[in-house]
Amino acid sequence: MTFRTAAFEAYIQPARAKPQLWRLILGIILVVAIFLGVTIGLFSLSALLGWIGMTEADGNLNTRASMTVGLLTFIGGIFGVWAAVKFLHGRPFHTLLGPGATLTGQRSGIRRNFIIAASVVFAFQAITMTASSLYFGTVPNQPLPTVTYIT
Repeated sequence: MTFRTAAFEAYIQPARAKPQLWRLILGIILVVAIFLGVTIGLFSLSALLGWIGMTEADGNLNTRASMTVGLLTFIGGIFGVWAAVKFLHGRPFHTLLGPGATLTGQRSGIRRNFIIAASVVFAFQAITMTASSLYFGTVPNQPLPTVTYIT
């Protein structure tokens, strides 16, 4: 018994064009290399510019600036996957999003699915935050958080 539907077959069809093992191995190496390069570069540049201290550049993400830089390292993973798909497999990045996908989501409903997923996450966060404040209570006269910029 197989669980492969026509939609799943259409999704994996672009990957079947070049299924060599060496492409997989080289792609993994490329993704890791780009991710590490971007991560080391971001933390080094941030430490040199004074955005984060040298002790925080070791990955101890305990300040807003270091957490921001840490979250920016995900860009390296995205660029790594883009490079592997583009240069090793010869196909556009948006083919990873589904059959007939476009970056604007006009034909495949990617935008609609994102909005649905974001709405579910937002609703879950609202419910858990409200329940948490009702259970644990709130602290009166607590100052509102302020937005700080990395300078």
